[in-house]
Amino acid sequence: MASNTEIKNYNDRVSVAIKDGIADVRLDRADKRNALDPAMFDAIAKAGKDLVTNREVRAVVLSGNGNSFCAGLDFASFQSMADSGASGTGAGEQKNAGVQENAGSMQPGAITHLAQQICWVWQEVPVPVVAALQGHALGGGMQLALGADIRIAHAETQFAMREVHWGLIPDMTGTLMLSRLVRDDVAKDLVFSARIISGAEAHQLGV
Repeated sequence: MASNTEIKNYNDRVSVAIKDGIADVRLDRADKRNALDPAMFDAIAKAGKDLVTNREVRAVVLSGNGNSFCAGLDFASFQSMADSGASGTGAGEQKNAGVQENAGSMQPGAITHLAQQICWVWQEVPVPVVAALQGHALGGGMQLALGADIRIAHAETQFAMREVHWGLIPDMTGTLMLSRLVRDDVAKDLVFSARIISGAEAHQLGV
Protein backbone atom coordinates (compact mmCIF):
# COMPACT_ATOMS: atom_id res chain seq x y z
CA MET A 1 0.00 0.00 0.00
CA ALA A 2 1.36 3.41 -0.98
CA SER A 3 1.92 5.77 1.92
CA ASN A 4 0.17 9.11 2.03
CA THR A 5 2.00 12.38 1.50
CA GLU A 6 1.40 15.11 4.05
CA ILE A 7 1.74 18.55 2.45
CA LYS A 8 1.79 21.92 4.19
CA ASN A 9 2.37 25.41 2.81
CA TYR A 10 3.71 28.37 4.76
CA ASN A 11 2.91 31.90 3.53
CA ASP A 12 3.13 30.72 -0.11
CA ARG A 13 6.89 30.81 0.45
CA VAL A 14 7.80 27.36 1.79
CA SER A 15 6.23 23.98 1.10
CA VAL A 16 6.80 20.87 3.20
CA ALA A 17 5.86 17.44 1.88
CA ILE A 18 6.34 14.48 4.23
CA LYS A 19 6.31 10.94 2.87
CA ASP A 20 7.84 7.75 4.27
CA GLY A 21 9.47 9.74 7.05
CA ILE A 22 11.28 12.12 4.68
CA ALA A 23 10.42 15.83 4.86
CA ASP A 24 10.93 17.61 1.54
CA VAL A 25 11.25 21.30 2.47
CA ARG A 26 11.29 23.68 -0.49
CA LEU A 27 11.73 27.41 -0.67
CA ASP A 28 9.04 28.40 -3.14
CA ARG A 29 9.77 31.81 -4.57
CA ALA A 30 11.52 30.79 -7.75
CA ASP A 31 10.70 34.01 -9.62
CA LYS A 32 12.91 35.87 -7.10
CA ARG A 33 15.55 33.12 -6.85
CA ASN A 34 14.00 32.32 -3.46
CA ALA A 35 15.22 35.62 -2.03
CA LEU A 36 14.41 36.31 1.62
CA ASP A 37 11.55 38.73 2.24
CA PRO A 38 9.63 39.06 5.55
CA ALA A 39 7.13 36.37 4.55
CA MET A 40 9.96 33.99 3.65
CA PHE A 41 11.73 34.57 6.97
CA ASP A 42 8.52 33.79 8.84
CA ALA A 43 7.73 30.74 6.69
CA ILE A 44 11.16 29.13 7.09
CA ALA A 45 11.14 29.63 10.85
CA LYS A 46 7.66 28.14 11.23
CA ALA A 47 8.40 25.18 8.95
CA GLY A 48 11.56 24.41 10.88
CA LYS A 49 9.86 24.68 14.27
CA ASP A 50 7.13 22.28 13.17
CA LEU A 51 9.75 19.73 12.13
CA VAL A 52 11.59 20.04 15.45
CA THR A 53 8.59 18.48 17.18
CA ASN A 54 7.48 16.07 14.42
CA ARG A 55 8.39 12.58 15.61
CA GLU A 56 7.29 10.96 12.35
CA VAL A 57 10.14 12.55 10.39
CA ARG A 58 13.44 10.67 10.07
CA ALA A 59 15.29 12.99 7.67
CA VAL A 60 14.88 16.43 6.09
CA VAL A 61 15.89 17.63 2.63
CA LEU A 62 16.07 21.43 2.34
CA SER A 63 16.09 22.84 -1.19
CA GLY A 64 14.84 25.68 -3.36
CA ASN A 65 12.49 25.54 -6.33
CA GLY A 66 13.73 26.92 -9.63
CA ASN A 67 17.30 27.64 -10.67
CA SER A 68 18.64 28.80 -7.31
CA PHE A 69 18.63 27.63 -3.73
CA CYS A 70 18.47 31.15 -2.26
CA ALA A 71 19.92 34.42 -3.56
CA GLY A 72 19.93 36.05 -0.12
CA LEU A 73 18.09 39.08 1.17
CA ASP A 74 15.39 40.65 -1.00
CA PHE A 75 16.60 44.24 -0.73
CA ALA A 76 13.75 45.57 -2.88
CA SER A 77 11.17 44.15 -0.49
CA PHE A 78 12.76 45.73 2.58
CA GLN A 79 13.36 49.03 0.77
CA SER A 80 9.68 49.10 -0.19
CA MET A 81 8.76 48.59 3.46
CA ALA A 82 11.01 51.46 4.49
CA ASP A 83 9.63 53.77 1.80
CA SER A 84 6.03 53.00 2.73
CA GLY A 85 6.62 53.41 6.45
CA ALA A 86 5.28 49.88 7.04
CA SER A 87 1.80 50.61 8.38
CA GLY A 88 0.14 48.49 11.06
CA THR A 89 -0.91 45.90 8.51
CA GLY A 90 2.24 46.17 6.40
CA ALA A 91 5.04 43.66 5.94
CA GLY A 92 7.23 45.32 8.52
CA GLU A 93 4.62 44.88 11.23
CA GLN A 94 4.06 41.32 10.13
CA LYS A 95 7.77 40.66 10.48
CA ASN A 96 7.88 42.15 13.96
CA ALA A 97 4.78 40.22 14.92
CA GLY A 98 6.46 37.04 13.73
CA VAL A 99 9.45 37.74 15.94
CA GLN A 100 7.27 38.24 19.00
CA GLU A 101 5.18 35.20 18.25
CA ASN A 102 8.23 32.99 17.91
CA ALA A 103 9.91 34.56 20.94
CA GLY A 104 6.91 33.96 23.15
CA SER A 105 6.75 30.27 22.32
CA MET A 106 10.44 29.50 22.87
CA GLN A 107 12.28 28.55 26.03
CA PRO A 108 14.27 31.18 27.96
CA GLY A 109 17.72 31.60 26.46
CA ALA A 110 16.59 30.40 23.03
CA ILE A 111 17.26 32.38 19.86
CA THR A 112 14.45 34.89 19.34
CA HIS A 113 15.80 36.93 16.41
CA LEU A 114 13.82 35.75 13.38
CA ALA A 115 16.71 36.03 10.91
CA GLN A 116 18.84 33.85 13.18
CA GLN A 117 16.02 31.38 13.79
CA ILE A 118 15.72 30.47 10.11
CA CYS A 119 19.30 29.17 10.11
CA TRP A 120 19.63 27.82 13.63
CA VAL A 121 16.30 25.98 13.70
CA TRP A 122 17.77 23.29 11.41
CA GLN A 123 20.40 22.60 14.06
CA GLU A 124 17.55 21.95 16.48
CA VAL A 125 15.79 19.45 14.23
CA PRO A 126 16.62 16.07 15.86
CA VAL A 127 17.14 14.21 12.56
CA PRO A 128 19.66 14.69 9.71
CA VAL A 129 19.06 17.80 7.59
CA VAL A 130 20.52 17.77 4.07
CA ALA A 131 20.64 20.95 1.99
CA ALA A 132 20.46 20.35 -1.78
CA LEU A 133 21.99 23.39 -3.46
CA GLN A 134 21.97 24.71 -7.01
CA GLY A 135 22.39 28.06 -8.71
CA HIS A 136 23.03 30.51 -5.90
CA ALA A 137 23.50 30.31 -2.14
CA LEU A 138 24.41 33.91 -1.39
CA GLY A 139 24.40 35.93 1.82
CA GLY A 140 21.49 34.71 3.91
CA GLY A 141 21.12 31.84 1.46
CA MET A 142 24.59 30.56 2.28
CA GLN A 143 23.96 31.02 5.99
CA LEU A 144 20.72 29.06 5.64
CA ALA A 145 22.60 26.25 3.90
CA LEU A 146 25.17 26.23 6.70
CA GLY A 147 22.35 25.46 9.12
CA ALA A 148 21.98 22.01 7.57
CA ASP A 149 24.00 19.03 8.76
CA ILE A 150 25.11 18.15 5.23
CA ARG A 151 25.32 20.22 2.04
CA ILE A 152 25.18 18.66 -1.42
CA ALA A 153 25.81 21.14 -4.22
CA HIS A 154 26.35 21.26 -7.96
CA ALA A 155 29.99 22.03 -8.78
CA GLU A 156 28.97 25.36 -10.33
CA THR A 157 26.71 26.52 -7.51
CA GLN A 158 27.78 30.00 -6.39
CA PHE A 159 28.42 30.45 -2.66
CA ALA A 160 29.25 33.71 -0.89
CA MET A 161 28.95 35.50 2.41
CA ARG A 162 27.92 38.67 0.57
CA GLU A 163 26.86 40.75 3.57
CA VAL A 164 30.11 42.73 3.85
CA HIS A 165 29.76 43.72 0.18
CA TRP A 166 26.54 45.51 1.16
CA GLY A 167 27.90 46.95 4.39
CA LEU A 168 26.06 44.41 6.53
CA ILE A 169 27.12 41.92 9.19
CA PRO A 170 26.46 38.20 8.51
CA ASP A 171 24.66 37.76 11.83
CA MET A 172 22.24 34.93 11.05
CA THR A 173 24.43 32.37 12.94
CA GLY A 174 26.08 31.26 9.69
CA THR A 175 29.51 32.48 10.78
CA LEU A 176 29.33 30.27 13.87
CA MET A 177 28.57 27.21 11.80
CA LEU A 178 31.17 28.16 9.17
CA SER A 179 33.84 28.35 11.88
CA ARG A 180 32.98 24.78 12.89
CA LEU A 181 33.65 23.55 9.36
CA VAL A 182 36.81 25.36 8.25
CA ARG A 183 39.96 26.91 9.70
CA ASP A 184 39.64 30.39 11.17
CA ASP A 185 41.64 31.99 8.35
CA VAL A 186 39.41 30.39 5.72
CA ALA A 187 36.25 31.54 7.49
CA LYS A 188 37.62 35.07 7.84
CA ASP A 189 38.61 35.17 4.17
CA LEU A 190 35.12 34.19 3.05
CA VAL A 191 33.44 36.68 5.39
CA PHE A 192 35.81 39.64 4.96
CA SER A 193 36.23 39.36 1.18
CA ALA A 194 32.61 38.44 0.37
CA ARG A 195 34.08 36.62 -2.61
CA ILE A 196 32.04 34.15 -4.60
CA ILE A 197 33.24 30.56 -4.65
CA SER A 198 32.00 27.62 -6.68
CA GLY A 199 30.50 24.47 -5.31
CA ALA A 200 33.73 22.71 -6.28
CA GLU A 201 35.85 25.16 -4.24
CA ALA A 202 33.40 25.00 -1.35
CA HIS A 203 33.92 21.24 -1.29
CA GLN A 204 37.71 21.65 -1.34
CA LEU A 205 37.53 24.12 1.55
CA GLY A 206 35.31 21.82 3.58
CA VAL A 207 32.19 23.97 3.43
